[in-house]
Amino acid sequence: MNACKYTGDQMAWFENPGKTGAWEQHSLATGIGETRTARVADINGDETFTAHDVDAGVTAPTHGEPVDMDGDGRLDIVAAAENVANEVRWWRNEPTAAARP
Repeated sequence: MNACKYTGDQMAWFENPGKTGAWEQHSLATGIGETRTARVADINGDETFTAHDVDAGVTAPTHGEPVDMDGDGRLDIVAAAENVANEVRWWRNEPTAAARP
C-alpha cells in the first residue's frame, strides 16, 4: 500500500507483514511539495520503487496517474501540469535503447 501526507513532504509505502506484526514503512521520497494526489507505480517493470524526476519544469503536478496511454505495454504518466497551468500533460514512457528493436 502506498500513502502520503495530506500536507505533502513525504511519500511512503507500507509492507504488510501478514497476520502478525505492524506494517513496516518504507520512505520513497521526502521534501516534495505536493503528494496528496501522487501515485506510486513500477514504471520500468524492475519491481523496485526509485524516485525519478520526470519533468523538472513542472513544480507541482497534481492528480497524476500511471496508465498505458498508447497501448505499447509501458506505463506512461498523465497529470494536471500544475494547479494554475490549466493543462493536462502526458509523459510518454519511451523504451530504453536496449529495448528498441
